[in-house]
Amino acid sequence: MESPPITRQTSRGDRSPAQVWAEGGLAQHPFHLELRGSPSAIAWPRVCAHCGEAAAEQIPVKKAFRPRPRRRSGSGAMLRAYRIAEAPIPFCGRCAAEHRATARPPSATKQLMTMLLNPLIIPVIGCAWVAALIYRSGLPEMSLADPGGRIGWSLFALMVVGFCWSVYVTWQSTRASRLEPRTEITRACDFSEDVSYFFEKERRIYAMRNEQFAQAFATLNAGRGWTEADQKRSNTLSFRYAVLMLVTLGVVAWVITILSP
Repeated sequence: MESPPITRQTSRGDRSPAQVWAEGGLAQHPFHLELRGSPSAIAWPRVCAHCGEAAAEQIPVKKAFRPRPRRRSGSGAMLRAYRIAEAPIPFCGRCAAEHRATARPPSATKQLMTMLLNPLIIPVIGCAWVAALIYRSGLPEMSLADPGGRIGWSLFALMVVGFCWSVYVTWQSTRASRLEPRTEITRACDFSEDVSYFFEKERRIYAMRNEQFAQAFATLNAGRGWTEADQKRSNTLSFRYAVLMLVTLGVVAWVITILSP
């Protein structure tokens, strides 16, 4: 079976917005490969991604993907949760040792400061403060049988739920700061987020520095490669789905107009 195509330069002419966005976040390596399947489902060669020598182990490399802005301004993107993906990238013993020697995991202080400086800490503090005020206003003496007591306990429960939810969202939105930073070694094989449409299976783009690794990676995953023919077919299907959605919305609006008094 023929190996998937390895590209040295990406053309944006017929690329989807998700592909263009993902490629913009990849390392500037000369070899690109787009494969179907998750990083854990595809086959990885026994070749070091950094130097091209025989691989001795696989290092689970985690990467955070910032949300693609829905508007050109990208407003609110920083408050949306990052998506985390992991790829088991092969390395030789020497490169793996060099990575571990240079990797510097974020300290607990840095992680704490990242959470405290997050804008979402405002509703966390606000909900906690209001809940404390309600509780100190004599809430323990209020009975649920009394209407005033039910209102007080309901407001207190609402603030507690708001506090817990805000803490959870803050934790999720700062996940990227808790990841072990990638080094020059682990950046040798970069990978994108899922660039598939909703009607397709998972698909990611890989950017590689070492040609020997890239060739072995492509050969081992023959049959999973994303070709120009696949791209054209995907663009055609997405256009048809968009037209179908517009027609469906138009029919629904027309039916509602006809049936409305």
